[in-house]
Amino acid sequence: MPWVKGSPSGLTSYLLSAETRFRDEAFIAMHEAVHVGEEHMKSIIKTSTTETGEARAGGVKSGPRDAGYGEAGRIESKEMYDAISSDVDVHINTIRGRFGWLEGVDDYFLYQEDGTERVPAMHALLGAFLTASEELYGTMSEIVR
Repeated sequence: MPWVKGSPSGLTSYLLSAETRFRDEAFIAMHEAVHVGEEHMKSIIKTSTTETGEARAGGVKSGPRDAGYGEAGRIESKEMYDAISSDVDVHINTIRGRFGWLEGVDDYFLYQEDGTERVPAMHALLGAFLTASEELYGTMSEIVR
């Protein structure tokens, strides 16, 4: 911290402005991290293959029109994919970021996420959480230096 000349009120002013800058930078960092998490989760869903998805992408098995969009991932109706969103909110001194199926989770989403006896788990939410956490940690480490 640079030396602040002047009265105690000058020091108080400096510290309050530093707190505001830190809070603003932390909000931006959280927003970027949840965006990274949201996009990574969608990427995992698009690329996590199953036998059904591979057969659909290869034209061996039919599905809904435009199912999978030519990929062997977990996109059949796009409902699970399109239900992913993110948000950031601030309450007093807490910044909270969330991403995933924020408007509700269908059982089907959890079957795909955690797997079943016949369907391997994709761990899209878990993988995206780890990626978003690393992003936030890295950015916050830079901010506090």
